[in-house]
Amino acid sequence: MAYKNTKTPDEWLALLKKNGCLLRFVPKDMMTPEMCWAAVQESGYALQFVPTGYKTESMCLMAVRKAGPAFPFVPIELMTHEILDEAKKSDKAHKKAVAEHTLRAKTEPLDKLSDELRQKVIDHMMNW
Repeated sequence: MAYKNTKTPDEWLALLKKNGCLLRFVPKDMMTPEMCWAAVQESGYALQFVPTGYKTESMCLMAVRKAGPAFPFVPIELMTHEILDEAKKSDKAHKKAVAEHTLRAKTEPLDKLSDELRQKVIDHMMNW
């Protein structure tokens, strides 16, 4: 039997403030940017469930600060020096996620990045 959503947007928002990763269960037609922010504020890992159109640089930075493994879910077009620096500060488990993302970046269009940031990503990859 398929799951039937019986929760209101306000009920979802209250749940997301307690457990951000529940965002994956919010019906897409009910999801709002406010819900996504609440989820990421509670858990940086929730970034993986945020639709690309709702992601912002500040949301991605907050997610990476809270949870380094959220780094692979930062779209290349939202990558900044500050986000990359935060990811580098992470512990060893988080560094693996940074390496995986930088390898993915190698195959994605890096022309969206500034020359300086693109070089920083490449240099970071070379140090792994």
